[in-house]
Amino acid sequence: MAYYSATKAAVHSLTISMREQLKELGIRVVEVAPPAVDTELGGDLRDDPTATHGGMRVAEFVAETVAGLEAGADEILVGLSQQLKADPEGMFDTLNSMFDRG
Repeated sequence: MAYYSATKAAVHSLTISMREQLKELGIRVVEVAPPAVDTELGGDLRDDPTATHGGMRVAEFVAETVAGLEAGADEILVGLSQQLKADPEGMFDTLNSMFDRG
């Protein structure tokens, strides 16, 4: 979980830096933080490759992302990403319990 979290934090930091550096050139940098989205990715690892893995529906994710873009948001947090921003410690505990191998 540490590598995953550190990678997410690095991408967030890079996005903030790029947004600042590029704004005078008229380039808008938008960060989209998706939750798990229910795609076919990993289907070959499931007993039923067509079964859901429990993520957000693609159409719902796209709709929320487009709404954020249309609203001019610089940071678009979708699904669980919103909860992560609001309560990082609580989400840390939740995510760790999901991947607890003990």
